[in-house]
Amino acid sequence: MRDGASSPALTPSLALGFDFGVRRIGVAAGDTLTRKANPVGIVTPGAAGEDWPAIVKLIDEWRPRLLVVGIPYNEDGSESPMTERARAFARELGLRTGLEVALSDERYSSLEAEGRLREARRSGARPRRVRKEDVDRTAACIILERWLDRPPTDGNARMISQLYADGTLRHLLTLDGLDRRLIEYLIERAQGFLTVAGSAPPRSAALSGVTVANLFSEPSTRTRASFELAAKRLGAEVINLDVHLSSRVKGESMLDTIYTLAAMSIDVFVVRDAEAGVPEFVAAHVGPHVSVLSAGEAHVSHPTQGLLDALTIIRHKGRLDGLGIAIVGDIRHSRVARSAVQAFTTLGARDIRLVAPAELMPATREFAGCSRLHDIDAALAGADVVMMLRIQRERMAETDIPDAAAYFRRYGLSASRLARARPDAIVMHPGPMNRGVEIAEDVADGPQSVIREQVTNGVAIRMAVLEAVGGAILRSRRAG
Repeated sequence: MRDGASSPALTPSLALGFDFGVRRIGVAAGDTLTRKANPVGIVTPGAAGEDWPAIVKLIDEWRPRLLVVGIPYNEDGSESPMTERARAFARELGLRTGLEVALSDERYSSLEAEGRLREARRSGARPRRVRKEDVDRTAACIILERWLDRPPTDGNARMISQLYADGTLRHLLTLDGLDRRLIEYLIERAQGFLTVAGSAPPRSAALSGVTVANLFSEPSTRTRASFELAAKRLGAEVINLDVHLSSRVKGESMLDTIYTLAAMSIDVFVVRDAEAGVPEFVAAHVGPHVSVLSAGEAHVSHPTQGLLDALTIIRHKGRLDGLGIAIVGDIRHSRVARSAVQAFTTLGARDIRLVAPAELMPATREFAGCSRLHDIDAALAGADVVMMLRIQRERMAETDIPDAAAYFRRYGLSASRLARARPDAIVMHPGPMNRGVEIAEDVADGPQSVIREQVTNGVAIRMAVLEAVGGAILRSRRAG
């Protein structure tokens, strides 16, 4: 199946594939142009688990734009204990490297690898006997080639084009690589969906006949409600599915769930998942008349949040370029920070200050062009925008900060700290807030706070995105 349009000038992007195992991890390298992979090596876990220094060293040497991890399923598609171990490896791989990690079904890859190697030996291309390490390396090649042979790439780390051939939006999986004009269009269109507080929200029948499915595998009342309201205000039909309570838990594979819903004529899937690569995986397996929107992907991406944050700043400051923007908190694990910085830099922001404990800073290859500080007071000096991020209490255990009170003393936003910023600085937070941990109550509810406006703007941005993809679906349907 090949959905979407090929880029006319395809730029090869390097990817590494991993065949995860308890005794050995096979590694292969391939590119998006030839869609062929070659074995790179074997990483042998130690008594304590994966050899992360060796894995990270290998990635630093090859400098890939994408990592692909094979996920083992049982023959019938159900999950085994190794399935979760491989997923945990993929999650940790993303956190340690800061790279996109995609998941690929690895069923029968080892059998196919053994067959390849036996044939090579029979033909004389391989003189020596087949060893287990050879099978693992070749299986990694097969896992990566399966992924590379999916829908065409757009030359970015993502392997799927987010646009139709005419340049209009089909999927929204990430803001990385999106054209500035498209981002500006979505923000401008969202402004048209904003009304004066207290007045009736705008409604239309623009998406009458379009069905939207919200697939959330992790709780998010705010984001799901925002997407649901946005779709309904445009006249679409909406179904909400908590996939942890659905047949996925009973053993039905993710693809079975997607195919079942597609058979019910779902036009737009809104996907939120704690695993990196899931929204794109869904996008790779839907028909050419279906769109997929990410509502939050692991630590990787939250594109509509990035758009609504940019909209909020523009409504108060009129622009992004020339502003000093401080982002404070757990940057390393934050999809909000990643998408915000992608939106801000695309729109011209150049003074972005990341503030976090050393343990919660991202990998050095990420957030190019942003300054990194551990002193929040220095970072806030002269700032036009202060964005605070939620800190999960378990993340504090990764730092030398003993408790929530100590975190607030070192990184919390108090009124006295805010006074270091410009007098007209705005205060943002993606929510939900930990009052007294990331932000003082009087600041959260104070005159410089635009946190509630962010929620309002989120519905408008999602209306703009849904209108864009849903409108394209309806136009295609009318054209026959």
